[in-house]
Amino acid sequence: MIHLMHRFFIGLLCALLVSLGAMGEPGRGLGGTGLTLGDGGSGIGGTGYQPSGDGRGIGGTGIVGTIRAFGSIWVNGVEVHYWEDQAVTIYDRQGTPKDLRVGQVVAVEAEPQAGRLVARSIEVRHAVVGPIASIDGRAGTMQLLGQRVRLPQGDPLNGTLRPGDWVSVSGLRDPKGVVVASLLDRPPQDLGAFVRGDVERVDSSGVVIGGRRYPLPPGADPSAIHLGGDLMLYGEPDGDTLRGTRLRQGWDLPFDGRVRNFLVEGFISTNGRRVGALTLPDTAYRPKTGERVVIQGRFGVDGKLEPDSLRVLSAPSGLDRLRLRLDDLDRDRRAGRPSSRQGTQERAGPWEQRRSNA
Repeated sequence: MIHLMHRFFIGLLCALLVSLGAMGEPGRGLGGTGLTLGDGGSGIGGTGYQPSGDGRGIGGTGIVGTIRAFGSIWVNGVEVHYWEDQAVTIYDRQGTPKDLRVGQVVAVEAEPQAGRLVARSIEVRHAVVGPIASIDGRAGTMQLLGQRVRLPQGDPLNGTLRPGDWVSVSGLRDPKGVVVASLLDRPPQDLGAFVRGDVERVDSSGVVIGGRRYPLPPGADPSAIHLGGDLMLYGEPDGDTLRGTRLRQGWDLPFDGRVRNFLVEGFISTNGRRVGALTLPDTAYRPKTGERVVIQGRFGVDGKLEPDSLRVLSAPSGLDRLRLRLDDLDRDRRAGRPSSRQGTQERAGPWEQRRSNA
């Protein structure tokens, strides 16, 4: 039995789309958090993305972005299916698909199965977890553990939070390091505080994440921490900062080359040339600094990034309406131009139609 459970968008990054329909396996239901790309004709302007499943996807497809809807998860214009017993990592612990929420930033590794894109791993990625130091209602921001957070509009927790309350923040960082929150949640009571982000600077005096310097945990070797790499710093809240007790390094480049194709949501920084650790090639189309986009790219069979494969994906009314098809992306790569869909026709996605009829 096939379950469609979460549809999510992203957040900001490149798309391998697959047409996912019903599929089954004896004794096992295909469930909600898998990514599925729009099928032919269902994508905005026909831009639904479908992986070919022809063996080129060595290591599958990696997607980092924001969950936008349920039914199956849609992230960065790709729909991914997942099994009912799908393992989900959240707060660095094992969870289940029931832990998934609209607005969470997720990292999904998926692979084509019978013409559909099916998740093999899902990780929920929070930018910061800890006690609130201050809230500025007029500015729509709050501060915790030295991290500035832009509050999401319409979040159920808005207006209920007070300084001292613990909160977990899902979101992506803008070029200034501010976390643009897409979801606020109450963390488990036994969860410690942590900050997660790309390493901006590191030396013997500490590590800088989101524009704030934190002391390294005792015994940590700064030379072993990768500049620009993903880092989780755990510790004890100390006023508006964090005293690090341990750290865990993530990847330097998306999925560390374990996937063949990837789609990553993020904000353009550095004069329109970078999204996180990815440097965009010099093409005629260059997005503006601060623009939220999805980057599509590819790793070679040797696991190394193919710089010329990087493309910026866009849609007429923003990332929420991005639908990509593998054939479209391949055509753009062959033509050597960015995958910009500025002229495509807008049309509601299938989950939007179902939701409006509910």
